Amino acid sequence: MPRAPLAPNHRPKPSSEAAARAVRGLDRLVADPLAWHWRDGAYQDYVGAQFSRAYGPGPAARDATGKPLPADPIRTEIEPYRPQARPEDSTPARLVGPEGANRPGDVLGLQKALSAVGRYVFDIAGGERAGVYSEALKSAIEGFQAEAGAQMDGAVAPGGETAPLLRRVLWPDGGPMTPRSAPPPPLAGAPVPDDPMAEPLLRIIESADKKKKERGEKKKERAENIRAELERAASMPPVAPPTFDMAENRVRVIKDGDEARFTIEDNPDADDSPRPWRIGFFGRFAVREHDPIIARVSEDAGVDPDLVRAIMYVEAADGHYLKGGWLADKLEWSDTIEPMNVHREVWDGMAGVPASRFDDPEENIKVGAEILKRIEARLDKKDRTVEKIATIYNSTGRERVSGYGARVARAYRERPWEKDR
Repeated sequence: MPRAPLAPNHRPKPSSEAAARAVRGLDRLVADPLAWHWRDGAYQDYVGAQFSRAYGPGPAARDATGKPLPADPIRTEIEPYRPQARPEDSTPARLVGPEGANRPGDVLGLQKALSAVGRYVFDIAGGERAGVYSEALKSAIEGFQAEAGAQMDGAVAPGGETAPLLRRVLWPDGGPMTPRSAPPPPLAGAPVPDDPMAEPLLRIIESADKKKKERGEKKKERAENIRAELERAASMPPVAPPTFDMAENRVRVIKDGDEARFTIEDNPDADDSPRPWRIGFFGRFAVREHDPIIARVSEDAGVDPDLVRAIMYVEAADGHYLKGGWLADKLEWSDTIEPMNVHREVWDGMAGVPASRFDDPEENIKVGAEILKRIEARLDKKDRTVEKIATIYNSTGRERVSGYGARVARAYRERPWEKDR
């Protein structure tokens, strides 16, 4: 079955409230973190099936992928998601409940487990979101607790009584347990010769190996340049902070908090027009989803919250094409973590946050805000513009404003996350 299409950019206005409600529901399915954060293949199949069920065949307007879409859905009822549960889904790593940590992975596991026992309706089209603790999930937990004779508190703790009861209902024989913290299994060797995907996959892997070797040679050359820049800085009289333009040195002083000066030139040719594949829906969703965190973290860091919003919007709206990279994840080519697209190796330990916690949205935004704060502090006052700060945030060694910086500055001015389309 084909994967779910992208959210439509341009779509005829539905002719009835029922049709409009179905369209909104389909948009929620596409925007849910199961599709673009966890990249769940079964969920993507489910979303594709709901689009096919709603629209069926027939030419009309087209969505962002070029797929035909009529003005109105043929069917306006969207089925709830019915995921398969695993034994470990019933046992969160930390407390889930009204006073719990409610980590997205733990909440998602319980949503799947309670859906499997028929207690929870995983109605994403109706407003439920994967990994988000809600009143509906609380009611489902309480309903199961009442049925099982456990304390009704709407919470599931790692060592509490609800988790083993839930697991026993789902898997009377126990079932194999996989620690939630365990990494995904590696690829089991090269593809078999009769696999039709074998040859293209091998070509991709060979190309990656070749590029890795080329990067190693370039790293040696850059190491010499970095060393030379450090030696020049050490020889300068201590009248003003040293100037660093090499990306590696800029990263080092940002992480260590050392005094330094960054230089970056204006670029009137920097193109601020949206990328052809931009899907504004993803950008608006990301900013609105995380806005309470943005406001709190920005105030603590002393940075402009709209700068954080503008960067998050551009990363989500223009970077969505990376969200389906299952092969990149398998081969560990995915280096950056949303919502602020923080590079796991480069910024590991930044602001006291290890890379293992970059998947926590609050920690991720905290790291991104601290990077922005330290970049701004190392620019001359005349250079402390949105486009220059964003350019260095995106590519630390840049010495001229880039198209990315120009696009962030435009988003900062126009505030697209506040608009409906």
